[in-house]
Amino acid sequence: MPITAGQGVDLLRKFGDIAQWAIPVFALGYANGKGLSSESKQFLVTAAVQQIAIDSIKYLTHIRRPNGKSLDSFPSGHATAAFFGAGFYLAVSQTEENQFRKTTIRTTLFFLAALTGLSRYLSKRHWTCDVVFGACMGTCFGYFAGTNGFGLFSSKKS
Repeated sequence: MPITAGQGVDLLRKFGDIAQWAIPVFALGYANGKGLSSESKQFLVTAAVQQIAIDSIKYLTHIRRPNGKSLDSFPSGHATAAFFGAGFYLAVSQTEENQFRKTTIRTTLFFLAALTGLSRYLSKRHWTCDVVFGACMGTCFGYFAGTNGFGLFSSKKS
């Protein structure tokens, strides 16, 4: 028996609920596996800063969700988290020698992050601009973390 459109959207929403955590956890695991401890620590600090930024923006903007249930639509936290993981992997995989594997994983992570954003839009949890802004914010924060942007944990001596 085929699934209905409503069931498909609900399934995609559940996927997005999982992927918002799975993508960053995968990227962090990759960095740890490659011995990138400074970048892994930076991941945790930057993720916390990003969450504070998201919550602050949501509090300040008070934009109603498309389903009308609350005033915390902008930006999409799910999209931000998913793209944070993809952006972080993009940065920490720069030295990966296997170009096919690097490109395949990068493409897959960004595709899964995009599906996460789509799940938020189709389930009427977010407007398009919420998801797009979250995707841009997450990618920038993730890439920043992967390049050890704050330099807090750098092992290099100045």
